[in-house]
Amino acid sequence: MTTLSHPHRAVGGRLRVMIMTANVVLSRQMPILFFAFCLRSVCAQSYPEPVKVLLPGKDHAEVYNPTFVIRWKSADHGTSYKVTLKDLFEEELLKIETTGNRVDVDWRNLKIADTDALLVEVQIKGNNGSKSPPNLVKKLSTKARAVIDKLLSAEVLAIKAEDAHSKLLRALFYEEHHLLIDALTAYEHAIALAPDAAEYRVAYEAFLIRNGMDATE
Repeated sequence: MTTLSHPHRAVGGRLRVMIMTANVVLSRQMPILFFAFCLRSVCAQSYPEPVKVLLPGKDHAEVYNPTFVIRWKSADHGTSYKVTLKDLFEEELLKIETTGNRVDVDWRNLKIADTDALLVEVQIKGNNGSKSPPNLVKKLSTKARAVIDKLLSAEVLAIKAEDAHSKLLRALFYEEHHLLIDALTAYEHAIALAPDAAEYRVAYEAFLIRNGMDATE
């Protein structure tokens, strides 16, 4: 007498076999997946992406004012950074360390006063893998400076004051004349003078995006 197997039992048996097979595969794969996850985490910590410095390209590297701001995209709060200023022969002239994500540079500093162009590099302290590509910053030529002096002298008094709104007007003036580093610095000063005024931050972000310096890229 032939006994037919119950269809539900057959399906249930196949399902149990599939589950057992899946468990075996997972048990073998989990250590590999865990190792890959740990390796990726270690690599991410040891070899972070280069620091994103908010400076324009070499075509707009000129600076009119003796002081300017270097800002970069921060990795984590409290991270220590090293900012290195070099001449065009890559000789180190000035090194600045900070736990913030910006520094103020004064070209009248005796260590850099005699050079007309600088290469700016920013990295997480102690991690060369995070070093930014060199960013060029150079003094505006004497002839071009005279033109800007004349244009500024013809502006209304409002642009020459030291309040936040005047800094915003100055930022717009500098951007109009392609002095993007001076414009960035003026925005930074405007925000510092009126930290609770959201309109200055909005204008600053729009400026960065408009000129290809957006930190979110």
